[in-house]
Amino acid sequence: MRKAIKKPITPDAIQIALRKLDSLRSAGNDARAVLEQSTMNCWQGLFDVKSNQARGSPAKESRHSGFEKIDYSEGVTDGRIN
Repeated sequence: MRKAIKKPITPDAIQIALRKLDSLRSAGNDARAVLEQSTMNCWQGLFDVKSNQARGSPAKESRHSGFEKIDYSEGVTDGRIN
């Protein structure tokens, strides 16, 4: 892949990449998944494996969610606005 993007890896960078891959593997990442992820995304580096969450989906609750949890009838007694 790096040859295809015209950025071949140097011998020194191979050693660095192997150390990084070992570190990622020790942190619980599957080495094959790390390499496949970088290849599929044409990344020059190695990174933690991303979850299968769709791109653009919020990882946590956004500020525009949770409206169904709010009681909008609170303070309303007989339907009239005071």
